[in-house]
Amino acid sequence: MIGVFMNKRPLNSMIRGNTSYEKLEFYRHFVDTFKEPLCFYSLDNIDPYRASIDGYVLLPGKNLTQAEVRVPEHHFSRAIIYRQRNLNKIKKFIRNHRTRFYQFQSKKERNKWTNYELLNNVPEIKSHLPETYPLTWDNVINILEKYKQAIVKPIYGSLGKKVVLIEKRGQIYTIKEKNEFRLVHSEVALEHLEMYYLSKFKRPKRFIVQQKVNTDRFRHRIYECRVSVQKTSSGEWEVTGWAVRLAQKGDYLTNVSQGSEIIPFSRIFNPKSDTAYTIRDVTTRIAKQFEKHFPDTIDLGIDLMLDNNKHVWFIEANLRDQRLSYYNDREMWRRTTITPLVFIQNQMVSESVTKDG
Repeated sequence: MIGVFMNKRPLNSMIRGNTSYEKLEFYRHFVDTFKEPLCFYSLDNIDPYRASIDGYVLLPGKNLTQAEVRVPEHHFSRAIIYRQRNLNKIKKFIRNHRTRFYQFQSKKERNKWTNYELLNNVPEIKSHLPETYPLTWDNVINILEKYKQAIVKPIYGSLGKKVVLIEKRGQIYTIKEKNEFRLVHSEVALEHLEMYYLSKFKRPKRFIVQQKVNTDRFRHRIYECRVSVQKTSSGEWEVTGWAVRLAQKGDYLTNVSQGSEIIPFSRIFNPKSDTAYTIRDVTTRIAKQFEKHFPDTIDLGIDLMLDNNKHVWFIEANLRDQRLSYYNDREMWRRTTITPLVFIQNQMVSESVTKDG
């Protein structure tokens, strides 16, 4: 049995069948195909000192049932832990029961600045990284002077929230941001830009500033590639899914949650082209580097952009890929859901053989 650790809200939504990204039917496909039971649970369902979990169990050919089961030895984390007391609880649970967690996610693993630094030390990856710095007023100005466009984003943000685009056009600066999914822009002089900066980013340590990629366009709209790179049954990193998110016309954000359109990767790129090869190469190199620093990483959703010369740029890595980019391709959505579980099952078999030997 594999434990599947989730945050409480998506777990309850999945049980009711109304979650947008955790699909019980895909987990059921894994259980029925590979004959490996799953136990779904949240932080509320565990006690570091109890040898059992009061979770939701899926057995081959059976419906999801609430049951108390022995703590599994292997777990796949789909949860994000931010609060220190919750982090302490789950770490104590892992330590007391000697369990193994794959894809563990706390602030440490999700820090965009830390992730940039660990990738920036690899020559083969560095050329694919936009210039990025901790947010300061001087760093904003330096990026604007050099590239004319700067992106400011939260270190721990997701779904395109609180991401701001600033553009320099002569002595005028254009600010673009989203307000309740509505694109808002304003034009200001330098002194007013500084006033905006001081009022908007009162805690600059929570943000980074980044070179804005001069993005390639499709149908006059910018786009971003979401690439799933995962540990497969072979134990190797492989690209298991990809799609393109097409921003709304005039928008600078490509997140599905911000209204972007999802189109198949093959609509823009030939999967056998040099560009597709480069995307596979870059994403697998990035995944291997993440694994060096976070050894139990097995599942990444990597966002890439291409510039006008088709050069590939890394934007960010998502350690809990919600797979919304595969909404129109259920086969790809299913495959990227079960691939990490197949890898974990193979690890369980290998460990069992080693113990028996």
